[in-house]
Amino acid sequence: MKRALLVLLLTSTLFITGCWDRREINDLLMVVGIGMDLADEAGENRIVLTSQISESMASGQGAEGGGGQKAKTFWTVSGTGPDERAAIMQSFSRIPKPLFFGQDQVVVYGERLARYGLIPALDRGLRSREARRSIFMAVSRGEAKKVMETEMPGSQPSGIALSSIFQLEGGTEDIMPVTRNDFAYALSTGVTSPVAPVVLVVPQSSVSAQDRKTPGAPSETLKVSGLAVFSPDGKLLDFFNKEETMGLMLVRNKAKNRLVNVPSPVGGPEETVSLGLVKSESKIKASIDETGLPSYEVKVSSLYDVTEDFGNLKGMDEPEYFDKLALNAGIEIEKEIMAAVQKAQALNADVFEFGEELRRQHKKEWPRYKEQWKQVFPSVRVTVKCDTGLRHRGQTIRSPGGFRES
Repeated sequence: MKRALLVLLLTSTLFITGCWDRREINDLLMVVGIGMDLADEAGENRIVLTSQISESMASGQGAEGGGGQKAKTFWTVSGTGPDERAAIMQSFSRIPKPLFFGQDQVVVYGERLARYGLIPALDRGLRSREARRSIFMAVSRGEAKKVMETEMPGSQPSGIALSSIFQLEGGTEDIMPVTRNDFAYALSTGVTSPVAPVVLVVPQSSVSAQDRKTPGAPSETLKVSGLAVFSPDGKLLDFFNKEETMGLMLVRNKAKNRLVNVPSPVGGPEETVSLGLVKSESKIKASIDETGLPSYEVKVSSLYDVTEDFGNLKGMDEPEYFDKLALNAGIEIEKEIMAAVQKAQALNADVFEFGEELRRQHKKEWPRYKEQWKQVFPSVRVTVKCDTGLRHRGQTIRSPGGFRES
């Protein structure tokens, strides 16, 4: 019995491989952000890939440099090639260690590349075992390389900063996070137009007194606002502004934290009331009329709190006042949604997933619409119904100073 047990233990050791193929962290360069651009080289298109490499994975903690100055916690390296893989390989000649993309936080595509088409640029990210489908993606106004080279406040790598914005602020105002997997799924439908948040490089205005005294302090920062709208084949068509983006987010159930400024029922448009979103839910009902044209009813149910009241008139403490506030909020929401619908139909871009809703709700009829969806979508009728309520008005009824005569 003992001999059989010994033989079994010795045999089992033959199948223990250990960590023969391990890669130590110290032997790798951690990529936390990627920027991809399209360049013209000798009359041919080339991919320019900029890798943002973190000196420290501690977000926002800069190392101290000479003279007590903060040293950058990241640096970038760029490579050029006919595709993403070739661009990565070309950058190896200028770096001391292999690049590791398993910690990548975000990929930013330059505007020119986006207009050319993102399907070729997405292939490696969806195919590679090292890349993750869950990373965030964005489109830059201008070159993505500049986004990767921009130093955020506190010497934070822009890749980590953008990831934090999408994770923590996603759903706030017009910030709508999109992952690589979200984008790929929209492309797979053949009818839905993908979208991606827009990143802009803007002047740095909110800097500390210490930063103003520090030589080489960042003069630019990043801003996330609006959406890039793509065709179903992955080519950038145009951009949604803030109002259109917030309208789309309401329809797609992406709105979590935002303000709606509505005119005061007593003071009129000159005295507005600020309402903070508590929760919102939308439902889409797809119908087909007797002519065969699809139509959609979008019902949005939302709840708000009164966050600021800039008026100070008699009548503001009456129950009817708050009913009218809720009504005005519904009017503002409807305006935002219809602005997004009109822009989407003008671009012939089904960003609302109306085609997918028709497929889900009318499976038998959908095949005859799928191939002609580009011709059908610009003509579909959309109606919006808003059920808006106010939860409470805060801890005070009257604004400071009491009521003045109306």
